[in-house]
Amino acid sequence: MEQTEAINRAFSAKAQEYDQYSRTNPIVRWSRLQVYYIIRKFLPPPATILEINAGTGIDAVSLTKLGYSVHATDIADGMIQKIAEKKRKLSLESLSYSQTSFMGLSSLEGTYDAILSNFGGLNCTRSIKDVFAQFPKLLNPNGLVFLTILNPFCLWELLTSPWSTKTAFRRLNWIRKRPTIANVGNTRILTYYYTPKQIIQVMPRNFKTVYVKGLSSIVPPSYYEAFPSRHPLLYKFTTWLEPKVAHIFPFNRVGDYFVIVFEKEN
Repeated sequence: MEQTEAINRAFSAKAQEYDQYSRTNPIVRWSRLQVYYIIRKFLPPPATILEINAGTGIDAVSLTKLGYSVHATDIADGMIQKIAEKKRKLSLESLSYSQTSFMGLSSLEGTYDAILSNFGGLNCTRSIKDVFAQFPKLLNPNGLVFLTILNPFCLWELLTSPWSTKTAFRRLNWIRKRPTIANVGNTRILTYYYTPKQIIQVMPRNFKTVYVKGLSSIVPPSYYEAFPSRHPLLYKFTTWLEPKVAHIFPFNRVGDYFVIVFEKEN
C-alpha cells in the first residue's frame, strides 16, 4: 500500500513536466517509435489495446492516431488528469481511460487484442507475477502482450563505470535480490529490475514468447539527452545500427530496456 501511495504521489508530481521531457528528448522520441514499430509489426491496426502505466497518455494518443482503440490506465491522479485533458482537447473517440492500479486490472470489463506496458512501469512492482496472472482474462484469443522493461544489465552504464560507478552499478542490487531506490518527484520509489528470463518464468503458462529486443543497447539511454546534438554523426550511426542487431543475442539482453512480446495460446 505504501508503494502504491508513493507512486501516485511521485508520478502525479512529475505529470506536468513529463510531456515536455518526452517531446524535447530526441532519444525518448526515437525509442517510442521503435516500440510502435514492434506493435504494428505483430498487431496491425485496427485493434484494441489495454495500456497499463499509461502515464500522461503519450503512447495512447499516438496509437489511436495510428488506428488503434486504446483504453489507458494509470494509478497516478496527475497522469489520469492529463489523459482526460488530451482526450477532450483532441476529441479522441477511440481513447478511453480509467484510474486503475496494477492489481485492479481484473476489475476491468471487456477484452482486448493486446496489453501494453511501456518504459518500465512494471519495474515499480515486485508483485509482477500477480499482475501477469490477470492477463488471460483481459485478452482475446491469440492476444498479444508488449512489455518494455528496465534491464538489470545496461551496456552503456557498464562502459561508463570508470567515470560514474554509482550509475554503472546501481542496477546490480538485482544480484542481491534487492530493489534500487529511485527519487521521483522528491519521493523514494522502489525499483525492481527484471531479466527477460525472469519475465518469461512468471508469465502464465498459456503465453508463448514471440520476440525479445534490446532498447538502447547501441543507442545511448535517454538521460544522455545531449548526446545527439554533441555527436550527431555517431548518434545517427547508433540509430541505424541498433534496429539491425538489437534482436540478436547479446544485444537483446544489454539495453537500458528490453521489449518482450508474448502471445496468448488457446
